[in-house]
Amino acid sequence: MGDRLTKSAERWASDRELLGGIEPALHLLVDQIGGWARIVGTIRVPMPDGREQAFEIAVEYPSADPFILPSTYDPVGRFPRDPDRHVECDGRFCLWLPQHAPSVEFAREGGLALYLCRVQEFLALQVMYEVRLHHGVRPYWPGEQWAHGQDGHRQWLEQHTANLSADQLQALLGNVAVPRKPGRRCPCGSGKRLGNCHKEWLRQLRHVWTDTSVSSAAYQLLKDRREALP
Repeated sequence: MGDRLTKSAERWASDRELLGGIEPALHLLVDQIGGWARIVGTIRVPMPDGREQAFEIAVEYPSADPFILPSTYDPVGRFPRDPDRHVECDGRFCLWLPQHAPSVEFAREGGLALYLCRVQEFLALQVMYEVRLHHGVRPYWPGEQWAHGQDGHRQWLEQHTANLSADQLQALLGNVAVPRKPGRRCPCGSGKRLGNCHKEWLRQLRHVWTDTSVSSAAYQLLKDRREALP
């Protein structure tokens, strides 16, 4: 326990120093007794024309743990709460599908810097969205994107299992709850070792499997694939 607290204190100190160097208008607040932490203030975002714009953000940690991936919000209502802009009704930015959340990378040294770079990219896309909307250029969202909600999970599942039969997909899904030992063949039936086939995809799926929207989308895909059989 003491070692964990020491590492947390070192990480908070490191992140404060990092913010002072790259984003001095962002301030890290930590309350170990209350069990919360957040970063508040303004972040600078480079624009395609070479200028910078500043946006107020709030980075909320789920606890006073510096190694757990936080969420970022628009605290002042600068951007419409619109799923087409990937901004939730509470102002939270949808930076990625949960499957793609860089939890491991964030826990490493310098993880906060990488996280803030993604926030900057997201904010730049918001500005580009507004320009495209003003000029009637469709699609308004200027970059690649996933569908919203359960449709996004379905899209991700289909992308990674498009060439699999219903039986192969079922075998993969069964491996979510009961992982195979390293070195075994992939349950998809490719004949490849798991590490050279669906290992990373299964790791991502296990990370979010308790989310019912993910598991429901997976089983619905399996059902649809079985019903499509001749």
